[in-house]
Amino acid sequence: MLPRQRHIFLNRYRLRRSLTIGTILTLLFYHPFTGKEALSIGMLAALVVDAVLFFKTSWSMDYAQTKALFDHERLRPGLLIKSTVAINFLGLGVMSLCVSDLGSKQPVLPEDLRIFIYFVSILLIWISLHHGYAMHYAKIFFHVNADRDDAENAESATKVFSFPDDRRPVLFDFLYVAYAIGMTFGMTDVGAQSTEIRKVVLAQAMLAFLFATTAISAIASLFTA
Repeated sequence: MLPRQRHIFLNRYRLRRSLTIGTILTLLFYHPFTGKEALSIGMLAALVVDAVLFFKTSWSMDYAQTKALFDHERLRPGLLIKSTVAINFLGLGVMSLCVSDLGSKQPVLPEDLRIFIYFVSILLIWISLHHGYAMHYAKIFFHVNADRDDAENAESATKVFSFPDDRRPVLFDFLYVAYAIGMTFGMTDVGAQSTEIRKVVLAQAMLAFLFATTAISAIASLFTA
């Protein structure tokens, strides 16, 4: 497995990178702008870097690279729960911050620009939520198939997901699954073939619906404030 891929996809590295970028930019912009504006700029930059790296690298990964990424990663459902709760609290924090910041009497940035920053931040937090589920689905898939040889992969894959034409999935396929659930609250042409997966899919769909309705309310308040 390439070290670069580990640093792009695994949560512990993503968290360090985001905290580093966010902290540096917040401190850098603290004096020219208000504290809330500097914090929002740092947070947006960290989210943008994370999303761009995730998409750019996963776009070109093949099956062998995807398998190598997850072969030695332990399946830890508790980590998914913790990261999901953390992301949702981050989303609620951003929504609260934007409402508070728009009521500020001494802003430096134009109001339209501040609204844009918060709007994009909420969108990127929603994206990060589904990235976590995509990684979890991939971990489950390769965990189930860890002790199978390549000749049996197509047969054993039906125990987790059924991909069209029994094809070998790459990381982008799991992103597709996660986004499909997040936007349609259900499966598409990829089938969930186990009770364990259906439970995770249901949890993701419910959280996506809750986050989306809350975000829509927050965004509506931005444009009507």
